[in-house]
Amino acid sequence: DESAARLAYETIVAEAFPAEYADRWYTPPELEIGGRSDQMKIACLSGSINGMSFKGCRTIAQYSDMVMYLTGNVFEDRWLTMEQFRRLVERVDAKMYRASQLSPDGP
Repeated sequence: DESAARLAYETIVAEAFPAEYADRWYTPPELEIGGRSDQMKIACLSGSINGMSFKGCRTIAQYSDMVMYLTGNVFEDRWLTMEQFRRLVERVDAKMYRASQLSPDGP
């Protein structure tokens, strides 16, 4: 139910963005989206893989009685870019919102 989803959202956010590292997580301007969720947190943490800079991004959102958790390693100009990650978040957000609007005995 919605209460359980709210509690799950808060728990997942606390685990995904530990308080002791709160100053390292930030929301890039490209990922500041309104979204259709009841609540959403998007933040990234800079890192390096084999000397290549990237941002490990996480998106957590609650839609009524559902919770979505999406992660991605975002690079400047290859594999998954910030623009592509934003489009992915927007598409998942739209689909989760539509799913949250369906009645339990509907299609």
